[in-house]
Amino acid sequence: MLPVLLYLSFLFFFLATLAASVSAQDDSHKIARLLDLSLDELSKVPFSNASLTQINPDKAPAAITLITRDMIDMSGARSLEEVLERFVPNMQRLTDTFGGASFGVRGISGKDKFLVRVNGRVMNHKAFYGLDSEMMLSMLGDISRIEVIRGPSSAVFGPGAISGVINIETFSASNFNGVQFVARQGVIEGFTSLQLKVGHTFENNHGVFAFYGIDRYLGADKKHSPTRISQTVSNTPAHTNLPFSLTNHRQAYQDQLRHKFHFQYSGPNDLEFWVRFTAGGEQFRGDKKSFFLFNDSNSVGIAYRQLTVALDKSWKINETLQLNLLSSFDIYDRIRSNEIRPENPSISLREDEYMTRLLLNWNPNQTHQFALGSEFTYDEFGKTPFFFSSDKVVPLTANGKSWSTIMYSFFGEHQFRLHDHLRLISSARVDIHSRIKPMFSPRIGLIYTPTLQDTVKLVASRSVRRTSDFFSQSEYLNTRKKSRHVETLNNVELSYKRIFSDSLNASVHAVYSELDIIAFFSADTESLSTNAPLGKMKFGNLEFELTYTKDNSRFSISHTITELFDFNLERDFPGVQFISTSPFGFGNDLASWSNHTTKLVWNHKINQSFSFNLSGFAYWGYEGAKDWAEYNREVLPPLREENTTFFEDNDKAFASSVFVHASVLYNLNKHSQLMLTGHNLLGLIDRDLNKRNISTRLGTYVLETPALSITLRAKF
Repeated sequence: MLPVLLYLSFLFFFLATLAASVSAQDDSHKIARLLDLSLDELSKVPFSNASLTQINPDKAPAAITLITRDMIDMSGARSLEEVLERFVPNMQRLTDTFGGASFGVRGISGKDKFLVRVNGRVMNHKAFYGLDSEMMLSMLGDISRIEVIRGPSSAVFGPGAISGVINIETFSASNFNGVQFVARQGVIEGFTSLQLKVGHTFENNHGVFAFYGIDRYLGADKKHSPTRISQTVSNTPAHTNLPFSLTNHRQAYQDQLRHKFHFQYSGPNDLEFWVRFTAGGEQFRGDKKSFFLFNDSNSVGIAYRQLTVALDKSWKINETLQLNLLSSFDIYDRIRSNEIRPENPSISLREDEYMTRLLLNWNPNQTHQFALGSEFTYDEFGKTPFFFSSDKVVPLTANGKSWSTIMYSFFGEHQFRLHDHLRLISSARVDIHSRIKPMFSPRIGLIYTPTLQDTVKLVASRSVRRTSDFFSQSEYLNTRKKSRHVETLNNVELSYKRIFSDSLNASVHAVYSELDIIAFFSADTESLSTNAPLGKMKFGNLEFELTYTKDNSRFSISHTITELFDFNLERDFPGVQFISTSPFGFGNDLASWSNHTTKLVWNHKINQSFSFNLSGFAYWGYEGAKDWAEYNREVLPPLREENTTFFEDNDKAFASSVFVHASVLYNLNKHSQLMLTGHNLLGLIDRDLNKRNISTRLGTYVLETPALSITLRAKF
């Protein structure tokens, strides 16, 4: 039934376009002032990236979280990962054994389910790793704001936007002038970071913005952030600290310095040119086998370098027509090393991408807005590393060779104001990939605003995730055919927001989703890897948000509920899945997901000198992970390599995780600030509350350490 509704929505898109040609000259409706703005006026009003046409975030056909610069500063967060986890409802984070944090939204986990964009340009590693760069760096001063879209968004952003999109907007000369210096020092979880940003506007609407940040991230040692297993292994009792020599938690790759550089030139007539370089990496405490096969941890290290050059130019053709061009080149180098065998070479997977996108916006009157665009991407994979020495690095190739792919994309949107209180937003996108069958992503949203205080949204969408380019190339070499396997999410969302007063507003989102999951596996040791349908998951989410702002205080709280309704595996899928034991009769919950989460943020300005911030979030237990451990214990042989979620005596590994952070900011003078932040403060009372489960073996967990950081900001 749901796919039928989605295809009908796409049909309605064209019918609405036809209707526009009839009513384009009919401006008889007297629409409110905000709806009467010209194209030039609209360009000066903040609007959401969740749509191709211009619209206020509250009216966009998506669930959106806006994170401002002030929110980032007051949070004291030490990485983009921490910023997102604190502020975005129903976003959860686990520790990933193969490289960084594993994020999820609304029950869908995985770094390849998200898109991260900087100034409109997708920064994901498409060949293999997905959401990787930008996330772990402690230097956040270049970010002006972040808009996080929860839920499917392929109709606007393209394949990969299954569980969400992170839109990062950097500063430019238009919104930052002067010089700012930021120094940070972390204690217990040790790090040092320095940041400098400069913005200057010249005559004739020219301006430049430059940012450079560097950090040395030592992390927390095993005494302060121990790793524990919920079963006895090698004479080590369950739930006690591992005796092995472990790398520090969140330690930078091989103790290397990490960098971020961003330069942006703003010219006249809506011209933006920017260059961005990030260099990051972390050491991790091992893969699935490490605690069972070695006396010391099998430490895994990853490092990346990403260089992006982009040109963004808009032309105002007339009062109703505007054209935008975004063209970019990107080199993304990433290596993975196994530190226990340093004689082995590191594995590299480099990708180069050339991308050009054209978007035409037409606003013929106050009733209709149109957007029509196309995008071309050319990717090269498996080449010799560009930023890393090739002496001990082996490129990861498909069948021993590098390869390239091409994707053509066509997309459009129509925003139709049916009357003063009702608008219809229809979007669609088609992506034609050289190794994957064509992908189609429609979305339709009905936005009803009966009063200025009330907004009701009904959104139906279909989003897709293309298989990673390495997997699709492997399948092509096996079959000499385009992959037929595309992960698909069909989604219906009903939301209601009420503005009770200037101080208080609340919203609720009810979501039903059906996900056709595609997984990667190796058929045998003689053949290349391939993809296959894993199964279908039906699930729902309920999200509550409340924000109260009064005088010098701002308080927000959210609570979310995720429920798995059904999960059916394909009978002939040959691989192993870690999603749920529901098909095996052991519970009906997601293995790596907390069914209930609560998040709160309170910011209070005490006086002209002092401000205070308190943030906290709770994952109220992992019932699905406990089900998986029960399944392993009763059905599978002990210590089976691909299933190592076991437990003894109690369910400590699957209990609640609660994190609380607090910051106090003191204004030294009108130009400088000093801030003290306490991280993971509940660990001072009960260390087990700061538990962070490890994905794919959820019976293993890391205890996040309580820590302090000091921040000095000075602007001239």
